Amino acid sequence: MNLLDHQKYFVLDDGHWYVSKIKQYNEKSVNLMAKQLNCLVRLFSLNNDTKLVEKFNRFKAKDLLNDSDKTVLITPESKLFISILFLSEGLIDSSQLESRDRIKFQKFRDIQLEFLEDKNYEYFLEKYGNNFLVNEFAVYYRNAISWLGKYGFFGEYTKNKTAYITDAGIEFAKNCDSVETTSALFTYQLKKYQIWNPTIKKTYDKYRIRPYYLLLQLIKELPGNYFTQEEYILFISKIKSHNPLEIEKFVSLISDYRNLSSDEKKQYTLEIIQLDKKKRPKEKRTNYETIKDSSAKELDLYTWGNIINQGSGEFIHSYILNDRKLLEQNLAEFENSPKYIEFDSKLDWIKYLGGLKNISIEEIVEMYLRDGKSIEDIKKGFAGTQNIEEIIDDKLYEKEIEEYYFHNIQELDERLQVLSNPISGRQFPTHIGPIDLLCKDTTSDEYVIVELKRGHTNDEVIGQVLRYMGWVFINLEKSNKKVRGYIVANDFSENIEYSLMGMQSEYSYDLIKSFKHNFSDKNRPSHSKKK
Repeated sequence: MNLLDHQKYFVLDDGHWYVSKIKQYNEKSVNLMAKQLNCLVRLFSLNNDTKLVEKFNRFKAKDLLNDSDKTVLITPESKLFISILFLSEGLIDSSQLESRDRIKFQKFRDIQLEFLEDKNYEYFLEKYGNNFLVNEFAVYYRNAISWLGKYGFFGEYTKNKTAYITDAGIEFAKNCDSVETTSALFTYQLKKYQIWNPTIKKTYDKYRIRPYYLLLQLIKELPGNYFTQEEYILFISKIKSHNPLEIEKFVSLISDYRNLSSDEKKQYTLEIIQLDKKKRPKEKRTNYETIKDSSAKELDLYTWGNIINQGSGEFIHSYILNDRKLLEQNLAEFENSPKYIEFDSKLDWIKYLGGLKNISIEEIVEMYLRDGKSIEDIKKGFAGTQNIEEIIDDKLYEKEIEEYYFHNIQELDERLQVLSNPISGRQFPTHIGPIDLLCKDTTSDEYVIVELKRGHTNDEVIGQVLRYMGWVFINLEKSNKKVRGYIVANDFSENIEYSLMGMQSEYSYDLIKSFKHNFSDKNRPSHSKKK
């Protein structure tokens, strides 16, 4: 591709290295988001702040009080409560509001005082009106959860009206008093961040990159180890993969662009804008203008840390390699990790991004098979990976066991039925991982978790099943009935018995039961006749 070809390519491609909306990306703004998340944790988490929850119960409408609610639900009341809490704790920047809109500024002051006086939701609704509260105030809640969700800290189950905070989110909020620590935690999230992922528009679904690392790969190869903001807008933001040939192509394009005179560069950009207007005559803004407006924030994000620094003075629009040793360390780290993982499910993406452990090849293969990817495509994606065929075969074996019990769940208990409405209970999606089989007891109407294991299983499975049982109890079980579990495996560690005894409850064996299957490598479910 030459420079003329790239002009057409730029205009035809609607995507770029998109980031979530936020005024700016710096250590102070990221720490502010951690403090906002801490407010959400204090209200919505299982380990909430009881005094804050009591204040919220005084705040919300009396007819919404419900003793059966296990957590605070996401409602117009809780959204407004959180937004006012942000304001009261100094987590909303209203410094310019007084000079820009004196009336609105005074309303904000009044709301803050009235909140301290324990005025309730009905009072605010009557005095300020729904439009003002939703459009001018609750917007702070929406902006916060949008940003926190993009980076794997927080999320909502819209149907259940419940919130969840990931492991990464708990750490982020817990350390909100330390700018240095929240910056380090955000760096960890940023390194995992991908474009495309299921939280952003399909416009970007041709991109298969982890931008933090791709920028390091690129600056290492660029002449002079630098790039300009204009080069980012025109070229870098359009790179779609980590393929060395793709990187080489764009390094060549940038090098050719640098050989143009100043006037020729201006003309090159003008021609792109004209082509864009011709392609999109009804659009108010061109693709170039859109990327230019967001480029400063994107570069603040993707150059996070001290490896690449922004220039100063006459070089203010340049980004320069600052620490080659750290660059090499980060690229070595990248080479030993999956370059890009295809996530079809938003909850799978959140589980990965919100986790504090690296995802394993086994987990990726399991997810790909669950999403219906072909074995050949999986092998191709992991070309050169040791034992990949054995890993795929193991996961296929597990799927065969799952398929068998999906059709024969009554072998565990004749009263069990795999959930079918509103969605299938097979690989039931949650942000803490999919439940193998989510069932209902047709007699007691209790939810039952079924966790399937291929061979020998140890006591780690107890924690896994209890975690799923807890999730179902909080998010699905509305009548406070028991949630039970089954562990199905070929062989059980004695430690499982100790773990159940450790619950020191006469009901522990009723809550979690073990069931031995007789499948093995020589007797796989795919060969079984019973269906």
